[in-house]
Amino acid sequence: MKQTSGLESQIQLTYHRNMAAFKFYAPALFKSLESLVPTESQLALDDDDELNILQNAQWLYPLSSKKYAELKTMEALTNPHIVKVNPKEYSKRQKTVYLHEHYLARMQDINYDLQGCPTDKTYIPSMVFIGVGLGLHIATILEQKNCHRAYFFEPNLETFYYSMFTLDYSHLFKKSAGKTHFHFCIGQSEIQLLNLIHKNTSKVSIHSNIKFQLVLHDQRQILLDTLHYFENHFSHLFYGFGFIEDEAIGIHHFIDKLQRNDRFIVDNTLTHTACKKVHTDKPPVIIIGSGPSIDQDIATIKAATHQCIVVSCSSSIDILYKNAITPHFHVEVERTHPMV
Repeated sequence: MKQTSGLESQIQLTYHRNMAAFKFYAPALFKSLESLVPTESQLALDDDDELNILQNAQWLYPLSSKKYAELKTMEALTNPHIVKVNPKEYSKRQKTVYLHEHYLARMQDINYDLQGCPTDKTYIPSMVFIGVGLGLHIATILEQKNCHRAYFFEPNLETFYYSMFTLDYSHLFKKSAGKTHFHFCIGQSEIQLLNLIHKNTSKVSIHSNIKFQLVLHDQRQILLDTLHYFENHFSHLFYGFGFIEDEAIGIHHFIDKLQRNDRFIVDNTLTHTACKKVHTDKPPVIIIGSGPSIDQDIATIKAATHQCIVVSCSSSIDILYKNAITPHFHVEVERTHPMV
């Protein structure tokens, strides 16, 4: 192996900085790397005197590793590989359609428009680096992208180990300052990668992770298989959450109303007096769900119809019509197939 003392000192310094960072940020991965002794590959200088990974008498990079990184960076920035939830395709496979599926794919853009970021063309909710190699392309890509979550998938632990000498992960962690969350799936399978994404998705609202940029590092068959697996199974992670997501969104809206100090009818029961307490320029809204309390308040609801805006939800519309009450609005809150 050809090497220079300057380069050796530099990569060793990077390695020790990274190990210190991983001990804090990813202790389980740190332990795997700390005890690793490569047996199937090695980090060496190739014929261009550049760092490369040699395995089975073949170089990982067929050309200069730096030029290869530049090409990968340009590809990721100018021709990004984006995957999104495809409601129509998913529904076609499942032979069923839910109303929320037609709006889920738009919720991410709406969410960030409301946060005042409609013109941020660099924003991508999550990026998945499928294959890490020496990681020479990663820092520049992340610098150019406003990325919320970055996933690093490298099925070969030894290959990832070498990136600890060439990519300053510790700098990435410090520079992100919590804006980008880093997740590592190293020495594992594509199924475990999606399980990791599923786990993280369950901690936040589903719609904030429905758009990914995939960055394929090289043409290793295992990486190509992972790419195809991700594309074919990606959408499955974001369906089947049932009504838990509905409740989470509902609670979020209610908390928002409380924080804005919106007006509420605070009496325990619905009365004419309660309605009159609210300013007449903005009449109160009565939202009627399906439950036993609707029977005891049906007379009051009927009397207050001309003073309030009445919104019926789901099957509550039946009892309202039976009592000659016509709601101003009706909302189907259940997204089951018969409702569609």
